[in-house]
Amino acid sequence: MRHSSIDIGSNSVLFTCIEEDGGIQIVKDVSVITGLSRGMEEAFKDDAIERTVHAVCNFKEESKRIGCGVPVVIGTMALRRAKNREVFLKRLKKACGLEVRILSGEEEGYYSFLSVSLGVKERIIVVDIGGGSTEIVSGAGKSVDYIRSIPIGAVSLYERFIDSDPPSRDEVNKMLMFIEASLDDIQRPYGERVIGIGGTVTTLAAIHMGKEYSREAVEGIFLERRTIEKMIEMFMAKNSIERRIIKGMENGREDIILAGTEILYTILNWAGFDGVYVSTRGVRYGVLMEKIEGGDYDTHIQKDKAT
Repeated sequence: MRHSSIDIGSNSVLFTCIEEDGGIQIVKDVSVITGLSRGMEEAFKDDAIERTVHAVCNFKEESKRIGCGVPVVIGTMALRRAKNREVFLKRLKKACGLEVRILSGEEEGYYSFLSVSLGVKERIIVVDIGGGSTEIVSGAGKSVDYIRSIPIGAVSLYERFIDSDPPSRDEVNKMLMFIEASLDDIQRPYGERVIGIGGTVTTLAAIHMGKEYSREAVEGIFLERRTIEKMIEMFMAKNSIERRIIKGMENGREDIILAGTEILYTILNWAGFDGVYVSTRGVRYGVLMEKIEGGDYDTHIQKDKAT
């Protein structure tokens, strides 16, 4: 039996279809950058709404074509924040009849963790860097006991702090101070290794390997913290046009890649890890895992003011 999901993120729309047949096989896993939260102060721009609605409707048709049924559709930080989200939801419903489940930050972290934790025996920390928020989650197997959703993301930080191209050292320093301050008031997680998900992490993996992105190529590779630091210096030295032609750079991510990378690097320093393992999974997988497993996951979540 096949199942599918669509994740409407702040920067990308992601579609996944899996087949349940004595195990889980990935039938299709693709994404498109639509920039839903680009230029957003309090409300989505009309052109961003149209791009995103078009992408979601196309993925619905693709799901039908390959026998994956009607997809479960989820939304994250952008839809949590936007004052005109009802406009978006109504346009999507009218265009292709789909309704969206908008996840809280805690739910987003929960599903991110589930997407990679099944079959992993040791305690892990999952870091999900999105366009508008970052989730840090830890636990083991099906048990989650630590979730923090922080309102910092690759798009939101880029638009808040970076005005120059290439960015100035002062702009980057101010951005770093903001990231560090966002981590000051939360407890550090503990685990045996860190697994990173999201477009920033998978793009860094492709760049490190010097080849165009493919799920099979980057899944499970280890990025050392010092390698990530070198990439930061490279991104700072180039403008967005020069970054665009870097082998492995996802088209449309060249301007925000530095902000996302700084988030990852700062979290690794803060949590005391020398690197991150790369996963191509994410929230869209987690909701499908819950559907297949019956939703009987064990959660004992510690809460603090950053959640």
